Amino acid sequence: RELYKESEDLLVPGVYFKDHIGESARRGQIAGIIGREEDWICERLQQHQNPEGTYEQELGNGKWLLISERKTRDGGIVGVRSDITERKQAQERLLQLNAELEGRIVERTAELTASNDQLDSFVYSIAHDLRAPVRAVYGFTEALIEDYGRELDEEGNDFAQQIINAAERMESLITGLLEYSQIGRKEVNFSTVDLSKAVADAQAAQLQFGEMQKEHTLQIVDPLGEVWGLHTTTVQIIFNLLENAIKYVGPNVTPSIKIYSEMSDRFRRLWVEDNGIGIDPKFREKVFGLFDRLHGRDAYPGTGVGLAIVERAVETFGGKVGFESTVDHGTRFWVEFPIEDSTHGLD
Repeated sequence: RELYKESEDLLVPGVYFKDHIGESARRGQIAGIIGREEDWICERLQQHQNPEGTYEQELGNGKWLLISERKTRDGGIVGVRSDITERKQAQERLLQLNAELEGRIVERTAELTASNDQLDSFVYSIAHDLRAPVRAVYGFTEALIEDYGRELDEEGNDFAQQIINAAERMESLITGLLEYSQIGRKEVNFSTVDLSKAVADAQAAQLQFGEMQKEHTLQIVDPLGEVWGLHTTTVQIIFNLLENAIKYVGPNVTPSIKIYSEMSDRFRRLWVEDNGIGIDPKFREKVFGLFDRLHGRDAYPGTGVGLAIVERAVETFGGKVGFESTVDHGTRFWVEFPIEDSTHGLD
């Protein structure tokens, strides 16, 4: 009676269930059925005569009921009504809070995207503008050595060579910055990528421009399979991982690299395994950082951009990158490529 105060006059002996719900519907005591009262009465009778579990019902006064009905052995029906108004109100508040939170996340994500785009544009502009003066320094210093090298003493020639070396490092850094800032900025059409072909192209590029000019061994366990992505980006990822594997080895150690792949859920994981110096666990968080170098430039030359490019490139097609490593016992980098379309491209 406490739950049905508005229809308390109907809760008396001799009033059938059909009459009770019919009058309740006509009085507007059931929420959400205006214009379909007769249909609701039929549906409610069907539920009552063939009870299956529990269901929720909102009353016209804003209260919510949890209704449970069961048939008895003698053919009767026993029903239990519980007031769940507070629970429904709490659920509604929770839904509102979630909607507000999702809205804030969308807004914040848009702000971060805009901020990152501005930062990338700034980096690209600065790097592009720096390239001309750096090349001028390089060119004039080379001309100085060529035209006046004989007039300079040994120390003067050494200084000039250091200027050239510094200019070359700056040129490499600028190139890395430009590559990093451009990843993901162009809208691209992803497609199926043959990993074996990508590895072959990366190997060819390394033999021409990279660390693979050094003595090394490379084992490729075919077939590597096909993934979803962009061929040129995949080649760049593998190129950087190969360069990393060949560069970071101990003294008098011939680099040995193994490339293979395996399936993992909806991804194909490509492994690049080396016999290098390994990575100290305390540096694990810095490995993919932009400009984060774990070793001195004299021991291992580089810009600190290569693995940052790998991580960013992998993220463009919804993949992941990570590694397993033991100091002095090598490192196994892995890249997870989706094997089907998991993204609609990039803006």
